[in-house]
Amino acid sequence: MAFQVSPGVQVTEKDLTNVVPAVATSIAGIVMAAERGPVDTITAISSEEELVQIFGEPKSTDNQFEDWMSAASFLGYGNALRVVRPASGLKNAVATGTAILIKNNNHYKDGDGTTGPYNGGEASVGVWAARTAGAWGNNLKVAMCPKATEYEETFSGNAGTAGVTTGTPAAGAVTVVRSLS
Repeated sequence: MAFQVSPGVQVTEKDLTNVVPAVATSIAGIVMAAERGPVDTITAISSEEELVQIFGEPKSTDNQFEDWMSAASFLGYGNALRVVRPASGLKNAVATGTAILIKNNNHYKDGDGTTGPYNGGEASVGVWAARTAGAWGNNLKVAMCPKATEYEETFSGNAGTAGVTTGTPAAGAVTVVRSLS
């Protein structure tokens, strides 16, 4: 809106801010190096919280923070970001054998036409494979007790002591009766 302050002086206000409006028509895409998340898959992200939940937090020690901060900056103004994590040499940690790349949950369940599915143990990688490709997935730790007979606890104490039962549970029992005195 223009108005005149004095004869011959006209004041005009113009908004020159450069802001991405947060509307559904503002869609951006980024190929982002990330510590975790689906590989070679377009993932729709609508908030910075969702970005952290799916792709992890940025690490200042890696070269991931520049991509991550660019994505977070867009999400500060828009709400429709498409993120792709490139494969670029990523592999899933495995129990034994040669490491493989399981790209995402669909690849794990259905395969991609040339590899997989892996949910039935088709790969020769042992019993376990990490869910996420890359170094973050290498933090895999598994503990299992497949049968009750493989776990045994021995305790010697007197009857009447808190937690001690009279009698001996049968070998392979999955429940232990406990009496509190």
